[in-house]
Amino acid sequence: MALKVMHEEGGVRGLYRGLPATPFGVAPYVGINFAAYEALRGYITPPGKASVVRKLVCGALAGSISQTLTCPCDVLRRKMQVAGMNALGVRYTGAINAFRGILRTEGVPGLYRGLWPNLLKVSPSITTS
Repeated sequence: MALKVMHEEGGVRGLYRGLPATPFGVAPYVGINFAAYEALRGYITPPGKASVVRKLVCGALAGSISQTLTCPCDVLRRKMQVAGMNALGVRYTGAINAFRGILRTEGVPGLYRGLWPNLLKVSPSITTS
């Protein structure tokens, strides 16, 4: 598959489509997650009421908040990664081009496409971590 991608999608560069957008989504996601957890912790798990359930709720909420705020970056990354697939019929030259294309064709809701499945995936993993 790697050879096919390299052959059909611009060489080695095709293997790393979407990579530049990844740090712009991952770094804020982690930062927002920790900040949200620390902010929520004071309200949800005050001293003397720090039960396991409260901590799990705090983690789930923090993960959901960070995922929601960074969802557009995740959508950009994913769209750029699959842009080389011929069946999609869309080609992006970079993250800015992809951002503009999504806004033009799908509007702002397009930047949040797939948010609910991501929340269903992220919340349990962040809750336990």
